[in-house]
Amino acid sequence: MKLRMQRIEPDVVLVEHVGEIHLALEDSARDQLAPILGEGCYANRVLLDLSNCGYIDSAGIGWLVVCFKRFKTAGGRFVIHSATPMVQEVLNFLRIPTIIPTRPDEASALAAARA
Repeated sequence: MKLRMQRIEPDVVLVEHVGEIHLALEDSARDQLAPILGEGCYANRVLLDLSNCGYIDSAGIGWLVVCFKRFKTAGGRFVIHSATPMVQEVLNFLRIPTIIPTRPDEASALAAARA
């Protein structure tokens, strides 16, 4: 799994995920965001761009839920956006959008993060 910071808006950090999210690559309990965003990142508003993620399995879903919980506990916001059709299908099947804010594009994700 590879995460990279795309850019920082005045009040929102945009992070891009590149590649697949699956058990062979992932430890859902391991903190993936703090090393690139810095300590205290979970108190911020962060958008996760999944437009370059072609596959996600249960470990990847677990990682997303752990991230969401960390943001919620710290008072931050975590919004997923631009998921590929296959990834969005998995998210929808598991009803992840009822738990984690999920938007079809960056503009609507920014609006959700700022709401």
